[in-house]
Amino acid sequence: MVKPKVFIGSSSEGLSIANAIHSNLTRQAECTVWDKGVFIPSTSTLSSLINTLRTSDFGIFVFSPDDITIMREMTNPTVRDNVIFELGLFIGRLGAERCYFLVPENAGTMHLPSDLAGITPLVYENNRSDGNLTAALNPACMQIGNQLEKLKSFQDVNITSDAAPIQKPKDTVRRTPKKVSSKEVTEGVTIESYGKGYLVKGNTKPHKEKIKENGGKWNGSLQGWIISPSMLSSLKAAIPSASMIS
Repeated sequence: MVKPKVFIGSSSEGLSIANAIHSNLTRQAECTVWDKGVFIPSTSTLSSLINTLRTSDFGIFVFSPDDITIMREMTNPTVRDNVIFELGLFIGRLGAERCYFLVPENAGTMHLPSDLAGITPLVYENNRSDGNLTAALNPACMQIGNQLEKLKSFQDVNITSDAAPIQKPKDTVRRTPKKVSSKEVTEGVTIESYGKGYLVKGNTKPHKEKIKENGGKWNGSLQGWIISPSMLSSLKAAIPSASMIS
């Protein structure tokens, strides 16, 4: 069974926490901490982050009180801007149910964006007398581990923005792609026009990573992958055996 891929983000100051999270989850997931080969030289930070996002199933972010912000004449410790941005980016693709953020138990007046109101953070001990971060993070990581087991790979299920499965009324007409001709290929991978993009179907499991790298998004209702027209040539080059169906 393939382990789910987890991206762990933090500020430089929170890196020790990120590494301890990795240590706790290494048996359950393929974890990548942000400083371990994510940001490639001669490539923009945003491009590297988006490439990582496309192949990630979950995101974990360490909220540490690294900065001081004055808002409405009140001074509060705040989370580094780039960590909040990364969380938002991951929630936008994976959904809130696959993204988690951790705060220290004595965070006190640490300011969090109002958009995160209602989302329960995970809490860890940050003042242990023995300094054992792996032990301090174990309870939070156990909760995350349970979610990893429950949700599994992002690409293997039909995900909606709020994690709830789509409940279709009985009289709803199911939208299906146009019929494949008699020349339909029963083995391998097929590509056909669908809406404003293309639908990739067939035995796609061996090519899953290549499809994801080319921006493919799994559609559970169609039991296939949706790709944009701009990625068609790249995907055909990556999977030469794929057959176009007109």
